[in-house]
Amino acid sequence: MGSTSGRFKGLEAFAEDYLEATPLLLYRGKERHQERGILCLPVEEFLLRVHPSYRCWEDLSVK
Repeated sequence: MGSTSGRFKGLEAFAEDYLEATPLLLYRGKERHQERGILCLPVEEFLLRVHPSYRCWEDLSVK
């Protein structure tokens, strides 16, 4: 994909409209990180833990 700003443009716009939301990007990499204020998580790690009560932004913060 293009520049970094282009990759996060939609999530940034969503976060501006929904201030109570936590923007989250799932990707096929191996490392969790934060970029431009958006938590980026490996999709495999997320799917292994997904559950209706799972709040990923609380226990999967960037370390």
